[in-house]
Amino acid sequence: MNEQQMDADDAISLADVLQFLSEAWKTVAGTAVLSTLLGLGVAFVLPEKFEASALVEPAKVLGGYIETSNVLAEKMRSPSYYSTATLDTCAYSGKRNARREFVKDLKPQVGRQSAFVSIGMKAASPELARQCLAAVLEDVKREQADQMVQRIAVAKARLKREEERLALAERVMNSISDRTVEQARKSAGASGSEVAGSTLVFVATQAKQAEITGIKNGVDQLAMELAEPQTRQASLATPIFSPDEKVEPKRLLILVGACLGGLMLGLLVALGRKAYRAAMRARAA
Repeated sequence: MNEQQMDADDAISLADVLQFLSEAWKTVAGTAVLSTLLGLGVAFVLPEKFEASALVEPAKVLGGYIETSNVLAEKMRSPSYYSTATLDTCAYSGKRNARREFVKDLKPQVGRQSAFVSIGMKAASPELARQCLAAVLEDVKREQADQMVQRIAVAKARLKREEERLALAERVMNSISDRTVEQARKSAGASGSEVAGSTLVFVATQAKQAEITGIKNGVDQLAMELAEPQTRQASLATPIFSPDEKVEPKRLLILVGACLGGLMLGLLVALGRKAYRAAMRARAA
């Protein structure tokens, strides 16, 4: 008996649903069409945007980074890090909270165990997006310039000292004349003291030559580390990637969302209308 009653209720419920849909389809369809048309207008009114992305590598001095990628990314998240010229290039000047919005859109971040800071920017054209990221790179170079100057100055002072040591060692080496060395060699058959003296001169010569060679190697190594790519400003790890395909607006997604939203709105309007009519009938009874 209970099962028969439940089946009857289910049949009635399904009939009610079908009746409701037959009565409300015009409302639902109308709101869906209107919403879709509205979404279509919005999709074509919104400005097109293109995206550029890049990887920023911190500056190097003597083969070591000026600062880690995590430290650089943290600095790049500060709104005060960027120049007014960069905001102008990226078309953010005049906007409300321009610097905060700029950092939010730039999204500086570091991948796990990465030495680079990834950045991205959307603009009205691929060229403008590339110009924006190039301006950001110039800001990074500017901010790291003082640290580079200080470290390079210390390295160059060290190089100068090593070059002075090399010059002194070479002068000492040159002061040992060929005649002195030749006399030391001829004394090989003479007394023991003369043999010892020649041996001492020979050992001193070899030691000084080894010292000169070591200093030269150090000078060459330091000079090489002061040259590129061991010492250089911040740079892009790869060229800026900026495809010609727009990333906004996503017109199909907007249309689908508008259509679904219209359907839901139509159902809500129809349900509200039905509930209102039922309430009025109940009050009249």
